[in-house]
Amino acid sequence: MKETNKIGYYMKAATVIAVALAFIVPTSAVITNPLVGKTYQQHGMSATQQAIHKSMPSVAGLGTDVLVSGDNPDFRDETPHATMNSKGVIVVVYEKEIDSVVRRIPVVYSNDNGATWITQFELDSTGLQGSDYLQSPDVKYSAVADQLFVHMVDPFADMYNQEFWWIDGDIANDTEATGYGISSQGGSDYTDGAVTYVGEWAVGLAIHTYSTYPHTLGLGYFMYDGVNDPMQPEDYDPTWATGFYYDAWSILKTSEASQPELATGNNLYMVCQSFNGAYSNISFKATVTDLNPASPTFLFTKGGGPSGMDKYADIECWPLKQFYLAVDATDPDVAAKGDVVAVAYDQAGDVKCRTSINAGMNWSDATTVATGSYPAVFVADEKIYVAYVSSGNLFYKVSTDNGATWGAATQVNDVSGTVVAKAGTADIGPAGFVWTDNRDGANNIYHDYMKMDTPAQLPKLEITKIGGGIGVSATIKNTGDAAATNVEWTITVTGGILGLINVEGTGTAATLAVGAEMSGKTKMILGFGAISVQVTATCDEGSTATLSKTGKQLLIFSSIPA
Repeated sequence: MKETNKIGYYMKAATVIAVALAFIVPTSAVITNPLVGKTYQQHGMSATQQAIHKSMPSVAGLGTDVLVSGDNPDFRDETPHATMNSKGVIVVVYEKEIDSVVRRIPVVYSNDNGATWITQFELDSTGLQGSDYLQSPDVKYSAVADQLFVHMVDPFADMYNQEFWWIDGDIANDTEATGYGISSQGGSDYTDGAVTYVGEWAVGLAIHTYSTYPHTLGLGYFMYDGVNDPMQPEDYDPTWATGFYYDAWSILKTSEASQPELATGNNLYMVCQSFNGAYSNISFKATVTDLNPASPTFLFTKGGGPSGMDKYADIECWPLKQFYLAVDATDPDVAAKGDVVAVAYDQAGDVKCRTSINAGMNWSDATTVATGSYPAVFVADEKIYVAYVSSGNLFYKVSTDNGATWGAATQVNDVSGTVVAKAGTADIGPAGFVWTDNRDGANNIYHDYMKMDTPAQLPKLEITKIGGGIGVSATIKNTGDAAATNVEWTITVTGGILGLINVEGTGTAATLAVGAEMSGKTKMILGFGAISVQVTATCDEGSTATLSKTGKQLLIFSSIPA
């Protein structure tokens, strides 16, 4: 269901300066939720946190296992998640117990395949008026945005319980993380979360209780461009979908939900464990990743769904697929690449897996991977990896036929019997395994490197200059890791006396190589007065760049300050 009202608060650095924002939707335009008779309001607040760049202690003689969380020997570190940026840098987040009432989320990285680790940030929730107790962290890398999206929940905060953080893809040189805390008005009991991406948009899911819906799904889409405050789709364009939703179960009863996971391939996927009072099912939902506003399947299409819900964005009515993927099962994980989707889960002590090779539309029967529990899954080129816990050890198996059969089990941890058996204990990604291990007497995070996939290589468009003269010009550069194809640019100039100036220039380039620049220019503009210029560039790979400037028009000369 959509939320229709927003109150924003903003904060700079560590100083708490709350400023109430105007409602995004006017009070007279508040829409009543047609299914539950209530509006879903939200509160939001932004903050920043400085990098600490702390080298982590290393421990020799561990075989291929490497201690990640070596700075916290007496307290628990758990629930790790890992990703990798376009340069092959591994990034791990996890819960760090400071004491019984304080938990923070370190963001650590390794640029030498996991041999050594550096804590770049240690995120806390105090800047977002939180309780300083954070849990259920997740991290994904968006190659389109060249950003790391970090997500977590604060279960004891009065509000802003769901947190998003943005970190530059070049994490080693990022000095400041930007965070945004959000909560539904009247929401409570925040427990679990997950994050993924669609292009430059972070997609975050938090389990919480809202109104009469215990432990339901709350989903938000947010984008941070490094200049403006984090924004939802309707902030970016008022004609787009709201961008913050909860699940009122009108299509699939997902409550009481726990252990959510999100994944992005050619579509967007969600799984969670859904307890029905007697046993748990594995809920699955899928929607589109289409970010073309002119497309009939645009993700942020406003309305069009049941009872006026946002057809593609609202988690309640995601239209591509909704069903119970497994009955009487627990601990799901989902991974995707291209059209291949895999879901692993625990069913009666067996780790099972179901797969789809057409973007979640049709599914294989379940196959048994192994006897074990707490699985994690990863999809690479022509391979599916499933890791699981059995007898205190972390094992993995590989399928080369989309999950029909599985190879021999391989043990990951070098010291037997030390892997902590609990939900969220392990993750698997393009650079290997990360898990919770108690060999040192307390729960710590360990990593074992294994190259499973290549880093995402994508273009990144930037508008480096807007200039004047006879017409308005712009320079567009590809600062990414791969060539951009079908680069389309638009320069729009409006304003002047009585608003008489309204000029648009467009153009296309078949390719733009890495590091290369291209330019575009409007025709000659005639008029006088202040003008506004907006430049937009897009490419087929999904990168979008925008830049706006103001200037003056003096008859045929456009003056744009540098």
